[in-house]
Amino acid sequence: MMVRTLIVAVVLTLLAAGALAAQTPLTGKAGEYEISATFQKGGPLVGTNDLLITIKDPSGQDITDAKVAVEYFMTQKQSATRKSVEMPYHGGRAEGDIVASGYRAKLEINMPGPWNLVVKVTRAGKTETARLHVNVR
Repeated sequence: MMVRTLIVAVVLTLLAAGALAAQTPLTGKAGEYEISATFQKGGPLVGTNDLLITIKDPSGQDITDAKVAVEYFMTQKQSATRKSVEMPYHGGRAEGDIVASGYRAKLEINMPGPWNLVVKVTRAGKTETARLHVNVR
């Protein structure tokens, strides 16, 4: 009985840790801007994902007058038992829609594994990019 209780406690702890990790924001710099991106509803998962993006200027003010686009793609080479495996390109592009908390982009992710996100911020005629990385479940 004690062993079963211990196993249940360990499983619940791991599930809680996974839920918290899924909500940890991805952060990066796009020129002088601070980028923070968070997947909603337990993402990133295979399928449709809402990515919420906030952009701050050097003084910490939210940027809400930029054009935002996200290019996302899976790494084209993966290591499988220490051998490099070529695979076809997987990826897409999404425009960021303005929402109350920043920008929202819908990403259609078709496979689990390591993905690259390139957030492009265009403001005052100048485009800056931030590169983020995520592991999709």
